[in-house]
This record gives sequence, C-alpha cells and structure tokens, in this order.
Amino acid sequence: MKLERSFLEKNISWAVLLLLIVYTLGFVVEKPYAGFSYNQMGIVTEVFEPGVYGDLRKGDRLQQVGDVVWEEFRHSQTQLLFAGVAENEEIQLHVWRDKMPLVVAWRFPGRNWAELRQRLNSEWWLPYIFWLAGVATIWLIRPKGRLWRLLTGFHFLTAVWFVTGTLSSSHLWYSIFISHAALWLCLPLYWQLHLQYPQPLFSLPKWAIPTLYGAAGVGIL
Repeated sequence: MKLERSFLEKNISWAVLLLLIVYTLGFVVEKPYAGFSYNQMGIVTEVFEPGVYGDLRKGDRLQQVGDVVWEEFRHSQTQLLFAGVAENEEIQLHVWRDKMPLVVAWRFPGRNWAELRQRLNSEWWLPYIFWLAGVATIWLIRPKGRLWRLLTGFHFLTAVWFVTGTLSSSHLWYSIFISHAALWLCLPLYWQLHLQYPQPLFSLPKWAIPTLYGAAGVGIL
C-alpha cells in the first residue's frame, strides 16, 4: 500500500502537467481561429477585426454555423463547430441581431495575429500556478493526512478545470466533458476543505462525504 501510494505521489503531478501542456497547446494551436469569440450561450463576445471578414457584430447570437445548428452543438460534447472549414472559406452564419434573424456571409480567417495575441494575453498560465501549488503540497506539506490529500486534490483539480475550460467552448478533445467532470468533483472537495481548514468546524456523519462525492458522480454522468 505504501509503495502504491508513493508511486501515485510521484506520478500524479507529471500526469497533470502533461494534461495541462496538451490542452494549452490545443488552446493556442488547435482551437479554431474563427475571427470572433463566443460564450456558452452562443453570444458573440468579441469580433477581432470588425468588417474584415464579414458583418458579424458583438452581441449577435449564433443560431447556426454552416450546417451546424447551435442548439445541437450546445447539447453535444463532441460536435465541432468549424470542422472541415478551410482558411478563407466562406461560411453562412445564421444569427439573431436586434430581435431579427440574419444570415452573415463570413470568411473564415484561420490563424491570425489579432486572435493569437488575445489568446497569448489570456490567463492560459493560471493552471500552472495551481499545479506548482499542488507539487509543493505533495513534497513540502506534512503530515500526509486528510488535509494534505484535500489540498493536493484542490490544486490539481482546479488546474484541470481551468485548462480544459479554455477549450470547452470548442468541444475539442472532450474538453467540455473533462471540464464539467472536474467542476463536479471540485464542489464537494471545496466544501470538505472549507470544513477542515484551517481547523475542523464540526463533525459530519460518516455517510455525508461519500454521499456528496456520489452526487458529484451522478452530476458527471
């Protein structure tokens, strides 16, 4: 048991770091450079070079992108919005603007400096801060008790949640599933950590914590 635990301690940080690197590269390199960004509701939050690629405006609400209906995309964890779209290819964006439906002819820009600069200036580095805190917890915090495990889980799960969140709007590489799973697991862990640190607030029934994590498992599914 001690050998297995030691193996886990030595390798979990490297596994998390590998995941962070993969999803960071996905965010910078593989996430489609559409020329605009949008939120989970399909609302356009930024147009990087207004008027250059088409008449899309901040605040427009996406209804359909090419052949992909937004509602189908939103309820899927694997559907991609710009699959197969080539650089400079024209696609039809069906949007709502000022309570009116419109069709916008949009030239898909591909990788462009304005959008790349926005990604590089974002908080892509933040998950690595939590990863470093998790590594410090593993190697520096003693004793290795319940609080130690909670702090380690807190830092690594938060790092995973953040990094997959950068890709979740695109659905690349099952990012939305992993992001949601990490978030569901974070909720009971944060609550348990809050009760334990800096000192226990009160005792819980033995069934309470397993029930919380069981509920999180149901939420993931």
